[in-house]
Amino acid sequence: MTDISVLGGKIRLIFSQSFPVGFDVTQFSDDQDPFDFPDLTIAESAMGVNGNLVTYSVANPVELNIAVIPDWTGDARNLAIAFDNNRPGANKLAVRDVVTAIITTADNLIVSLINGKMMSGVSLPSGQSSGRYKTLSFKFHFENYTRVL
Repeated sequence: MTDISVLGGKIRLIFSQSFPVGFDVTQFSDDQDPFDFPDLTIAESAMGVNGNLVTYSVANPVELNIAVIPDWTGDARNLAIAFDNNRPGANKLAVRDVVTAIITTADNLIVSLINGKMMSGVSLPSGQSSGRYKTLSFKFHFENYTRVL
């Protein structure tokens, strides 16, 4: 039998200025995908004027979305600190962290993502109509990755 559970997975995030030693993210949400890599476009195509198909490779950032429990004490707190440190604003300098992410799953899959940037995230807590805090999600873009199977 094949077990495809992501239970026991973790993400080590290293921010060059905010968290140079890094921290592990393990408090994943239950109402969104805990971590997600949306489809990555690696080629595009076009039709020439005479109807010939031409294709070409394109480079795009590798996107990683992380959704964590909004407890504001563990993973959520660290991600919020990194977000605030990197958010530009009036009379405020963004630290311009370079992010590395290392994802480890229970079945020993290891993915290392390098030269990343936090792109977006939840800066302040929001409530849902169900009465609970809204899940905190953060988006990252990375230049490249390596995978160990």
